[in-house]
Amino acid sequence: MGRGAGIIPLRPLSIGEIYDGAIRAIRANPRTMVGFSAVIGAVITLLGTVPQAIALSTILNSPFTTGASYEEIGREDVADLVGAGSLSVLVGIVQSVLSTTIITGLLIVAVGAAVRGETLAPGVLWQRARHRMWAVLGLALLLLVLAPVIIALSMVPGALLLFLLPDNLAIGVVVLIVGALFGVLTYAALYLGFWSLSAPALLLENLSITAALRRSFRLVRGSFWRVFGISLLTAVIAYVVRQIFAVPFSLIGTILSEVADFTGLSGAVVQLLISDIGTILAGAVVYPFTAGAVALLYLDLRMRREGMDVEVLRSEQPR
Repeated sequence: MGRGAGIIPLRPLSIGEIYDGAIRAIRANPRTMVGFSAVIGAVITLLGTVPQAIALSTILNSPFTTGASYEEIGREDVADLVGAGSLSVLVGIVQSVLSTTIITGLLIVAVGAAVRGETLAPGVLWQRARHRMWAVLGLALLLLVLAPVIIALSMVPGALLLFLLPDNLAIGVVVLIVGALFGVLTYAALYLGFWSLSAPALLLENLSITAALRRSFRLVRGSFWRVFGISLLTAVIAYVVRQIFAVPFSLIGTILSEVADFTGLSGAVVQLLISDIGTILAGAVVYPFTAGAVALLYLDLRMRREGMDVEVLRSEQPR
């Protein structure tokens, strides 16, 4: 652990300074920031390889994708395809939320230290954050569970119309779709807006899960559109970077599985393992940047609202 100049001036920040500070945090401590992201991201990514491979194999061997005639397709084929697609989406969402929340949560401690000019070695970071890992995992799971709950509740009016007024099918379907879209937008507003600072609040202020969500809501209130806009832009940047890494490896995996004549589940596993390399490399770059942006946005709001100084940050840093 070492000390030096902080990565940013401890004062209210512009969006450019937030992103610049996030990049400086990575450059100031790449072994910890990138190393932790790569290791944890690799574990979470590889845990999802087998279920993703099963889903991919089912989709590739479905009558819908093998050119079967309409008469050859039965209800079981439709059910298998829908199930495989749902499994693939579900695993992807679980991996994304777990990776983002857990890695960001850990690295926020390193960013908070970097603001004070302190460089944390990987072992020191783990020592400071490990007693809060169950809370970080609980926050990730809660945010994951809340998504389908909010969307399902928003679809209740449409579902009731379909059940109570079966003759007005079109109206029921429209209300159902509008409700689903409203649920997605509501969760996006909460996840990228009001709840976006819950991880730094959880770790840097040593709060409980529900207290961290409430604390994030209070900090963001009054600055929602600014926070939502920065969070959304950060997510877009992260997505673009992921695709830059993921697409070449995905193409290599597809070509290799075709050339080597892999079939069935084995071909899907090979294809996904090669694709996972790109995902892991992308995560090693994306997650530190995201963690830095979230941590600095949290500090920015506290400086604007509470006049937080370096002594307050030092006293709140988990040890």
